[in-house]
Amino acid sequence: MSPMKTRNYWKAAPAFAALFSLTVFAVSANIIPSILFRAAGDFGISPELMSGATTVQFAGFIVATIAGGILADRIGKKAVFLAACLFTIAGAMLWYCAGSLGMVFFGSLAMGMGGGILESMSSALLSDLFPSQRKLYLNLSQAAYCVGAASGPYLIGNLLCRDDVSWRLIFLLLAAMAVVLLVFFAISRIPKAAEEESFPVFQRIMKRWSFVCPCIAIFLYVFAETAHMVFINYYLQKRFGAPELWAVYGLSLFWLGMTLGRVICAFIGESVSYRKIIALLMLASGVLMCSQAFVQQWQISVAIFAATGFVFSGIWPLIIGYTAKINPGYSGTVIGITVASGAIGTVVAAPLMGLYFHLLPLAYAFGVLSAALFAGCLLIFFLKEI
Repeated sequence: MSPMKTRNYWKAAPAFAALFSLTVFAVSANIIPSILFRAAGDFGISPELMSGATTVQFAGFIVATIAGGILADRIGKKAVFLAACLFTIAGAMLWYCAGSLGMVFFGSLAMGMGGGILESMSSALLSDLFPSQRKLYLNLSQAAYCVGAASGPYLIGNLLCRDDVSWRLIFLLLAAMAVVLLVFFAISRIPKAAEEESFPVFQRIMKRWSFVCPCIAIFLYVFAETAHMVFINYYLQKRFGAPELWAVYGLSLFWLGMTLGRVICAFIGESVSYRKIIALLMLASGVLMCSQAFVQQWQISVAIFAATGFVFSGIWPLIIGYTAKINPGYSGTVIGITVASGAIGTVVAAPLMGLYFHLLPLAYAFGVLSAALFAGCLLIFFLKEI
């Protein structure tokens, strides 16, 4: 074996673990919206109240992305990854055994903390492993996320059709996936932590508009993406009376469209402007979301959701790649803050859109939501090219 191959061989295990992390996180992030009606029925509460578990989950996500990023740059990513796997296992088992809403919320918090680290630190790890191929690997990592996001609801939808299968079993399967991931991180060789204290780095980069602006844009994008993730099922059933199976499939098709788009975006050259691609994708996404207001059939609405997922595809990984590019080094802190900014959009989306669906016309929901994408487009478009 040549010296070059020997030097690169060790990257296989951590790279696979990083990619699989995104799949595991995607499944954990999409379980609650998929089982929302069934779980709410079992607990005797409204779906709107049960959707609060998503808010709790992503509150844990925010805390873990920032704290995990700082800790990863201080003590090393491996220990943080192992902790993330344990949080995910604990959260899934709490849901599986839940006998009260309190256990559900604690389980959601633990899953969110595990997911926050898996999402942000996987991107940071891939950025460290392949600094000259960030667009390729960050888009592939998000394609791996979409595999979990698309296949999860599809499998859940099929399982829920069976009278002999409880929605709780899905959380047991998630715990098993997290155990496999734990083993892969345990055997992986991961780059050491930076030597400089990470908190001064945090203070320094937060003073840069070139960093803060993409953080605002990713917040706006994730706000819109989460509204899709949480409410596609609800929207299709409540507005159009779509069959439950196809309402769940609508979420799968949304993520399938995003998967295909991210595979394509992975092959965009490093020399192509991050800023221009991000702005174009946000503009196109906003236009598609506005078109939902004119739809009269659930089949067409599902097709538009799939197209929206396709256009959404490159926004997240390209913003992450952009922030890593303009702030080389300390990938844990930089990407942790960027991902946390997006996660705030996740926490805000569920209660705000839930309130909207209660009080205002359902038909215009995604058209109103498109304002977030148009605002993000303008922010990125007028940002100085770096």
